Amino acid sequence: MKRKLVQQGNNGFTISLPKKWIVENNLKKGDEVDLLTGDNSISIKCTKDKKKINTISCNSDNEIIFRIKVANSFRKGYDEIHVKTEHFSEQEIEEFTDKYLMGFETIKIADNSFKLEETIISHVEDIDKVILKYVGLQKLIYSHIFNKDISKLIEKIQKYDNLIKRLISKNKNSQDIHYIWSIFSHFLFASREALHLQRKIKKYSIRDEFFESEIEKLSGLVFDFYLSYKEETINLIIEKCQEIFNYLNSYSGNNAYSNSAYTLTKHLYLVSNLIQGHHYE
Repeated sequence: MKRKLVQQGNNGFTISLPKKWIVENNLKKGDEVDLLTGDNSISIKCTKDKKKINTISCNSDNEIIFRIKVANSFRKGYDEIHVKTEHFSEQEIEEFTDKYLMGFETIKIADNSFKLEETIISHVEDIDKVILKYVGLQKLIYSHIFNKDISKLIEKIQKYDNLIKRLISKNKNSQDIHYIWSIFSHFLFASREALHLQRKIKKYSIRDEFFESEIEKLSGLVFDFYLSYKEETINLIIEKCQEIFNYLNSYSGNNAYSNSAYTLTKHLYLVSNLIQGHHYE
């Protein structure tokens, strides 16, 4: 491919670059490229990361299947998610994007075809701030579970969970992705179970002062353990979980309530084990 030199001023020369190459590498005015010079040659290298694009088709009208497909693409760090579906309207997809995909917007590109695109660039170095915000939201759950509706908190936690996993995926240097990903998955499962528990408390008009007190103590220990790792705390967590499990095993009340209480405690216990393994790696 040949290009003519264009003189700029007295000593400078420029050439135009192929438009196709510019588009493929997502370059725009002001972006930098590397020039590698030889005796009679120059190579031009794009230093900008190429956009990661994933295309998914959803042939089901099941909202859960759609949500899982799109959320997983977001978590894996794709910059654009192209969606082909006949079952969800533009408004429904926009609402889903706003609800679950932080920093993304929906663009209709054709009938039954949409582009979910990153509009606010997420940098890996922001992850610590995001995690602190996430932990703060998690703490609110266990202070509100027995007296305030936590459904909106769970929606926010889901959104932050997706963002944290996206940032983890984008951090190519991370050696412990498995541990961090699993820790936040169990945090999320615990918060969802907290919502199930709250709904059962309301449905069956159940109050249990022992469990309410102990689960708040346990959650406090787990969050302290995550934020300021102290080996002695894990022993306290194990003891507290055992107390709760023993109590629930002898519980003679509503089974639906005790099953949710047991599952919530189990996920907090698993979070603690993963935190411990993460620090030992």
